[in-house]
Amino acid sequence: MPTTRSGESGGISDMDLLAQKVVDKLLASDVLTEKFKSAISVSIKEELSTALQVYEDKINALERELKEKQAEVDNILDAHEQYTRVNSIRIFGVPEEPNEKVSEVVRNMCQEKLNCVISISDIDICHRLPSDGKTQKPIIVKFVRRDIKNQIFYNKKKLKGTSIVIREDLTRHRMLLLKEAVNIFGSKRVWTSDGKICVKTDTGIKRCTTRQHLNNLVRNK
Repeated sequence: MPTTRSGESGGISDMDLLAQKVVDKLLASDVLTEKFKSAISVSIKEELSTALQVYEDKINALERELKEKQAEVDNILDAHEQYTRVNSIRIFGVPEEPNEKVSEVVRNMCQEKLNCVISISDIDICHRLPSDGKTQKPIIVKFVRRDIKNQIFYNKKKLKGTSIVIREDLTRHRMLLLKEAVNIFGSKRVWTSDGKICVKTDTGIKRCTTRQHLNNLVRNK
């Protein structure tokens, strides 16, 4: 039985020597070393995985926030752009004539088809837009006042049975929303008013101007 007495002052006891031998033997064991390595590796991997998950969650949250902020900015810009079109309409199906004066064509159409008397001075901007070549080039008209535009637009029902169609001048974003709404709800339940897409639902008329608005209508359809 080993003793626990120390040798000279400052010496190492027999118990310390025995403990050191045991440690040395354990460290010399390849099997034990591999177990230590494996345990350390697993621990490190778990810690890294946890840390990475935390950062991924933070990144995903920031990306969602960024998308929401970008959508808000896009909606504000779209609303501003639509406001600049508040006095404008687009007219489709008006036959094109050689050397025509488009403003006079619009004035005559309004008087003859809509019974709306306007003058050339009521028109701020008026010209034809490019087309696919298979149909008449549409006409875009900007009136000097909103009430004149409203008068023309609200009398467009008188064009029923003709080749002429009048629509509001929508932004590209709202035009895409309008087309999608028509595809989902049908043309008889979708129209526009003051630059907004109106949808007739079972619970009443809903108006939308953004992708989120339309998505909400579809979910509650």
